[in-house]
Amino acid sequence: RSWEKERNEKIMEMFNTDGWTCKRCIKEPCMFAIRDLQGKRVWVLVWTDDCDCVGEGDEVLNEVFKRVNAKWASKIVDPSFVLGMKRTVSRTASGAVEVELSMTAFVESLEESFKEFVIGKTISTPVTPGFTTSIAEKSAEEENKAVLSRGYQRLFGSMLWAARGCFPECLNGCSVLGRVMSKPTENAWTEACHMLTYMIQHKTNSIKYSSEGNMMPIAFVDASNKADPADSKCQYGYTHLSMGGSVIAVSKKLSHVGLSAAHNEYMAVHWANRHTAWLRDLLAEMEIDEIGQEPTVTYADNRAANLLCEEDIITCGNQFMQVPYHYNKEAVEMGIAVMRYIQSADNLADILTKAVSQQVIERLLPAMIGQRAPTLPPTEKAHH
Repeated sequence: RSWEKERNEKIMEMFNTDGWTCKRCIKEPCMFAIRDLQGKRVWVLVWTDDCDCVGEGDEVLNEVFKRVNAKWASKIVDPSFVLGMKRTVSRTASGAVEVELSMTAFVESLEESFKEFVIGKTISTPVTPGFTTSIAEKSAEEENKAVLSRGYQRLFGSMLWAARGCFPECLNGCSVLGRVMSKPTENAWTEACHMLTYMIQHKTNSIKYSSEGNMMPIAFVDASNKADPADSKCQYGYTHLSMGGSVIAVSKKLSHVGLSAAHNEYMAVHWANRHTAWLRDLLAEMEIDEIGQEPTVTYADNRAANLLCEEDIITCGNQFMQVPYHYNKEAVEMGIAVMRYIQSADNLADILTKAVSQQVIERLLPAMIGQRAPTLPPTEKAHH
């Protein structure tokens, strides 16, 4: 801690001089936003002694390197790979800049580690449609030990890293498989091998971002109404798209029991709105002025939950909702988010709440990973 504090102070010192400015972000303490005398911007993300930089031109980036190298002997390395992820930057015929994130090499190493468990047939979904599991399921201790001995936890951890990187369609499956981390069953192992095979067969999948994509983030949120029998809590998920691709994707189990579909959806919206506020604050700290101040449009497919974000309607169905979830109202009042209804068939977050079919994956995933624009309600298309 003391070393990191000293390092951060030195970074601030070397750039808050000669007319330059440097701010360390509060929402992401490893992120530094720098401006030179001409107002050219550079963003530096620091991992211990590795710095990932992007800026508005080679001249300002070279000066940043010069100053850092004068303090700590440094070298410029290939920026294509970071934390197991490959970044490919290209320019289209129209002049748009595209950044593509993929994890092919990581998945290939995963395949090598677990090659004896790869399924010998075509896999088209992350897990079997309709799959779920629970710690409440009865299983013998011998069964649990046998599955653990095969490397269930190691396989799960590796697939979760890939899901968080560029396989967002696998997040729900990972969340469900994680429910039995301490006592995995043969059924859970079968589905873990199913997901492993899916990743291998789709190892070239990527998330693509484009300078022609949406600058203003938009969000999609959904909740399942199928409870885990262990605690009666339901799954929820949300994703935020910016520059045409997903920059945030979450699939988790709700913290509290929902008393209705609208209740579950309202709690899910609360978590999405919290992440929206974080993202907006971070972009503001990074001085990305192009984002603007309009509320983040958030699409959800439950009209009752959406309405409750804007209206103080107390009914016998919603009067039991816990007070913190009413942050939704504050988020709307403060202009952080604005709720919009979207039909379930077009809600990208559906992938994050349940084990869906191949048809649903093929319909929704391309919009999440930047292959096409999402299908929005007719009144919203012009706005975006």
